[in-house]
Amino acid sequence: MGAYLTEMRRFMAAKGTPLPDPAKEPAADRAAREDIARAYILQRKIDAALFRQYGGRIARQGGAPVPLDAYRRFLEAQAAQGRFRIPEPAQAAAFWAPFRADAPQEVYRPGSEEEARAFEVPGAPAATAAPAGPKAFDKTLSLQGIGFRVVSANQGSINRVVITPTGLTRDNTPVSREVDGTVTGAEVADLNGDGSPELYVYVRSAGSGSYGSVVAYGVSQRRSLGEVYLLPISEDVDASKGYMGHDRFAVSGNRLLRYFPLYRPGDRNAEPTGGSRQVSYRLAPAEAGWVLRRERISDSP
Repeated sequence: MGAYLTEMRRFMAAKGTPLPDPAKEPAADRAAREDIARAYILQRKIDAALFRQYGGRIARQGGAPVPLDAYRRFLEAQAAQGRFRIPEPAQAAAFWAPFRADAPQEVYRPGSEEEARAFEVPGAPAATAAPAGPKAFDKTLSLQGIGFRVVSANQGSINRVVITPTGLTRDNTPVSREVDGTVTGAEVADLNGDGSPELYVYVRSAGSGSYGSVVAYGVSQRRSLGEVYLLPISEDVDASKGYMGHDRFAVSGNRLLRYFPLYRPGDRNAEPTGGSRQVSYRLAPAEAGWVLRRERISDSP
């Protein structure tokens, strides 16, 4: 705290509005200033810890960095364990609206130095360099005469995946999608057995929470791509009980499987004690494209 207050005095003096000399400042004023400093440092430490665990976007709100997606994932994890609930739908919608990916935000550029230093406390020793991140992802897959090249730079907490199809009779235009995390794998399959393949791209969020998601596309009559939608697990009340990330995906037969450890109330991150869960999804047609519908939940001790 002393280093932070010293840095603040230096900063304010450079702006021409010096802070009072602490030796001459009234005791009550000095105590109030120290309380404010403690609260500021504590908030920075909380935000930094949430970002390390959950990753995601950092937004600038009121001139201060806010780990936007980390707050959302933390609250979703608490909701999954029954610790957080907004029973009124209108209030819930209003509460979650600022956290949506399409909500207007001034966001730090992923992978930038500004993002890396967002939660530093002025005057504190510089943080040690983070270990090297994941390698770029570049993989080509094919099934039933249709090919897909999947490319992602995997730099920073937010990335863009580019999918380039080949062999389609109408439209082979590449598809570009922003993803929350890094691409860890991709598979092709024909889950519905219609003779046209689907592509499943697996994404893992930054931070120690390692939240998984899927970007998926199906082929419509071998002519063009259509999106495959998977409901966020936070919106699946039954499947999300005990969920706190660390999930992985795999195709098995004609189903997409999701695996993750189960957390009991009080479990620390990466220290689950509730066993594990497998969630299976089947591919079904939707009004536009396809949807992965949850079919079965299987828990193991």
